[in-house]
Amino acid sequence: MGKNIILTEQQVDNLINAILSNVLSGIKPSDDKTTLDNKLSDNKSNTSSSGKSSSISTDFNKMIDRIIDNFEGGYYDPVTMKSSAMGESGETMYGMDAKASDMLKTSDGQKFWDLIHEDKKKNPSCWKLEYDPAKSSGKCSNPGLARQLKDLIAKIMKPEYDKWSNMFLTPESRQIVNGDPGLLFNFTYCVWNGPGYFKKFANVLNKKVENGIRDPKELSKIMIDYRKNFSEYSSFANNLTRRGGRQMEKALGMA
Repeated sequence: MGKNIILTEQQVDNLINAILSNVLSGIKPSDDKTTLDNKLSDNKSNTSSSGKSSSISTDFNKMIDRIIDNFEGGYYDPVTMKSSAMGESGETMYGMDAKASDMLKTSDGQKFWDLIHEDKKKNPSCWKLEYDPAKSSGKCSNPGLARQLKDLIAKIMKPEYDKWSNMFLTPESRQIVNGDPGLLFNFTYCVWNGPGYFKKFANVLNKKVENGIRDPKELSKIMIDYRKNFSEYSSFANNLTRRGGRQMEKALGMA
């Protein structure tokens, strides 16, 4: 039986203050109720029963946020901005290319671009290359807009993920992916890459699972290595995929 530990009133106060400091450290005066709820939820979900911090959540919306923050840049307009790194991309925000996708055919996609164009008219000087309303300061700081855009991306991406995972992953592979943060992170990012990429990644995973490899951590490492050494398309596309693999390896703490 463990010993009772008696704390003084001052020690109790110090302990409470330390806990509150940890919870509230990321909260800003400008945060609205939804933002506060998300931050408090993150604090709860990122602490395991062992007290160790979890690097990533399997919540789809949080997964989308993590991908945008780690891999996708801000705004790009091929008419007024020129960047060789963007190749033949059309107008792009958070990796969502209006030219290369069917976004404009959906109500959520149309709303996504309407929000951008409306704000661009109000604050034209803010919308420069790589502009991100969540990471800017002064009059260009607009975390509310960033939140709306990210939530719309999640609404657009989730049906695509569900469709392609059901189409290309075997039932056993799909169950493993959906239960592991690293694998889910990789395959969620495949939705940005497109169905061709998703199918190629799914084929690799399906084969490994079929051959008896079912440990999620081992499979996650295999899929990271596949992304890091991708060589299925053009050199431009391959290099982007490989760079994403290196970034993902670091984001997942596997480097």
